[in-house]
Amino acid sequence: MRNAWLLMRGRTAATFAAVLLTWGAAAQPDALDSAEAATAAVEEDRPDMPLQVRAFQSGLRVTGISVAPRVTLAEQTDAEGIRTGVVLPEYMRPERFLGVAPQRLPLDMRLLWTVEAPSAAPISPRDYAVELVHHQGYARRHQTQNGSAEDSFPQDAKAACWTAHRFAAAAHIPPGAYDVLVTKMAVPVQTVPLGQMLLWPSAIPRPEATEKLTEAFPGAISVFSGDAALTRWFYMAFPIPPLPFAARKLLVVSSADYLEDAANETPVATITVEYASGQREQHALLLGRHTASTWHRFHARGSVKHRQAPIAWSWRVVQETAEFDACAYKAVFDLAESGPPPASLSIAYDDDREGILRLWSVAFLP
Repeated sequence: MRNAWLLMRGRTAATFAAVLLTWGAAAQPDALDSAEAATAAVEEDRPDMPLQVRAFQSGLRVTGISVAPRVTLAEQTDAEGIRTGVVLPEYMRPERFLGVAPQRLPLDMRLLWTVEAPSAAPISPRDYAVELVHHQGYARRHQTQNGSAEDSFPQDAKAACWTAHRFAAAAHIPPGAYDVLVTKMAVPVQTVPLGQMLLWPSAIPRPEATEKLTEAFPGAISVFSGDAALTRWFYMAFPIPPLPFAARKLLVVSSADYLEDAANETPVATITVEYASGQREQHALLLGRHTASTWHRFHARGSVKHRQAPIAWSWRVVQETAEFDACAYKAVFDLAESGPPPASLSIAYDDDREGILRLWSVAFLP
């Protein structure tokens, strides 16, 4: 049985100690047989990953987890031909993840529970809620529905049951590693971490974004225009459409979040252009020159430590207590290769930098 692991805010991963499950000496034979039968019946539907985490004070313990939909850590290709992949550092061992799920889709999570100590009163599964917390605290994703079939947990020692937890689609949630926390909401409140799962990035093309690109940059041929986000370890590779001209410049429209403390010229991502000839060239996307904080104008004077890059376009954000402009920034790179057209283009987030890079448009210019 594999251990569940917890990586909390940059701390070293730690294994939860295995707990030996012992039968109560005073259990009656009939009750024991019933509990064994219930456990066997539930466990015919095996979890994606068995868990060994500490029990709640209520006597309940989570012993398995299943997640749907789920993907693998292999490179993914979507319907538009956009490829997304991840290059994990050595300390992020893949077997530690409770699951890998698409970032923007609804998420269904099922937890397998074992009764360690019978309770005097029935305990409702709806007293327990699941939350995903970004490992750097950027975002939280709360369950939106507890769809557990039973009204209460079984009360026989060693009995087992499933609970169901649904998370609505959340386009604003960035990709990356998330801590999975289960909280008993009734007093006394208690939270038990289960481990960490990975939310996989996606790129959503939007026709209105292509229109905005061509309006702001006449003659540009879009490779991607829409909504995409990259965080550390991830990359995206875009298919290149036939170009009606010899591409001389590359245009990237982007913005950055949670990088307000980063200085000018800090590299955020590496852009790689590969040509049909097999040659390739790379460009660094730098804060203060090519991109900047999405909310640069909103932050208090002096709180952003890099310059505002040249603005591609902006939009008005209206909140209950404030109105402000959010900005996307333009970076234009000269292409060195002449002759064969570009064959592929990829953007990889800088592995050493926490934060979020938002991609609004990638295009070629004559």
